[in-house]
This record gives sequence, C-alpha cells and structure tokens, in this order.
Amino acid sequence: MISSVPGEYGVPTVYAQDCSGGPVIGSPMWLSCLATDSVGSDNPNNGPTILQNGPIGASSYNPAPPKGRIIFEGYGISNGPQDFITFGDSDKGSKLFSQGGIRPQADAGDCAISNDNAPGAFWGLAFRCPTSISNYISSLPDGTHWGEQLLSSVKNFTVPLALYNGPITPTNKFGFTITVPTTTPPAARTLNITDPGGAASFGLSLGSVSLSLAASTHISAGQCAPTIQGTITGLNSANTLIVTPQADPALAGYKTLTAWAFPTSNTVNLEICNPSASGVTTASALAFTVKAF
Repeated sequence: MISSVPGEYGVPTVYAQDCSGGPVIGSPMWLSCLATDSVGSDNPNNGPTILQNGPIGASSYNPAPPKGRIIFEGYGISNGPQDFITFGDSDKGSKLFSQGGIRPQADAGDCAISNDNAPGAFWGLAFRCPTSISNYISSLPDGTHWGEQLLSSVKNFTVPLALYNGPITPTNKFGFTITVPTTTPPAARTLNITDPGGAASFGLSLGSVSLSLAASTHISAGQCAPTIQGTITGLNSANTLIVTPQADPALAGYKTLTAWAFPTSNTVNLEICNPSASGVTTASALAFTVKAF
C-alpha cells in the first residue's frame, strides 16, 4: 500500500508484507514492512512496523482517552489464560511447524504478555519471563539500573516504597525506607517506617539464643544468679535484646524473679535476679529465648 501523506508527521511512504532484500540505506522512501530478510550480516535488523497514532479528543467521534491502536476482540479470552504477545519463544519456533497453522500451546519458559484468569472469569493481565521482569525509569535496559525487579525467589527495589491508605494524599502516605550501606555492620542496619503520625525504627534481627537457669539453683534475697551467657555473632553493646520465657509457666512459681539481658561483643548476658526479701530455689530449669536486634 502506498500512502498519500508520507513524511515525518504523516505515515510511511509504503506499507508492505515483505521487504526481502531490504531498502537502500539512506533512501528517502519510508518503508514499513511486516517481514524482511533478517538473516546474515548484510541486513541483521528488521525495520519497525509503524502504526499511525493521530490526535485525540478533537470531536465527539474521537473521544479521549480512546482505546488502543491494537485491540484483541472475541470470546477466546473467557476460555482461560492465553498469551497475546510472545517476545521469546522457548521452543525457538519448533512448535510453529507442527500445529497445522494454528497457534501452538504456550510454554512456561516463554516470555510473554498474557491474560490472567480462570475459564469464565473476567480479564486480568500477566507479564511472564523465565528469568526476571524489570521496570526502568529514564534508563536503558541493562540488567542493572532497574527500579524494580521480580525474580523467582524475591522482588527487589532500588527506590523507596510508598503505600497509601486510600486516596493518594500526603496524609494517607506510608513511606518505607530500608537503608543498608555496605559499610554498615549488621547490628546497625535498620528498617524505617514513617507515617503522618510519627516514625518507628525496627532493627533487623541478628538472631536468637536459648539460655536456661539450671534446676535447684538458689538465689538469695536481693541477689542475682550467676550470669548465663550465649553467643550471637555481630552483637555489640548498641543492640537491643528481648527476653521471652520458652513456656508460659517458666516463672509461674517464681513471680518475684526478674529476667533481663544485656549485650556485649558477640555475647548475650542473661541475668535472673530475686528482688524479694526471701531466698528462692528453682525446682526445675527455667528456659528463655533471647532475640537480638
């Protein structure tokens, strides 16, 4: 098909099904081809397929926003998931020649844009690829400078994550910022959660240790039992420790006892003390879990 309005702000000069042999580089003729001879070093890259996209909202016959220039219609979508555009065929085209001219069955290893719904359900949208799905802003795809990347095992972000409770307004925004400089020791790494009402900071857990006070231990009035120690690598005096009885009855018979812990280098120090006026002897072992942040 030859266009009567070619040019920079018009459309290609010629639309063709096949341009084997390729146009002469530098030719003033603008060609849009669905297929070319792309094999070999002489013409290694197919030319773009052009779809003109004119102004919108100019009249009642041209409402804004309009539907897309590429529209998939029909009832096939209600029969279950299917791929609309396949960017990478994991079979490298082998199925295309064995299906009698119809679209072959999709494979999990393909890279595609698909609808995502059960048979009979309404439409959903799915993006799928065998290795990763990445989003970029103001950057060419290079596998590195993405802002968000989904892998099979984790979803990574290199930008702050903001969540909104309802409409997008400053008062509905919850900001999540995870700061982990490479020079920061594990004990100082923090997760900061902020909201319009204030801010909270939670340390990333360094781990936990189980510690016990032996049975038949006597703690005199106003005294503490010998310090019980355990190891958590990376611990230092700046960390926070939380002490939790491993069983609810752990202190049931010893309500006058107190348990607390303090950190030193790689070491948890658990103190069990008796602030009462009478001595206490443990009838059974008292077990505690100490978690470090």
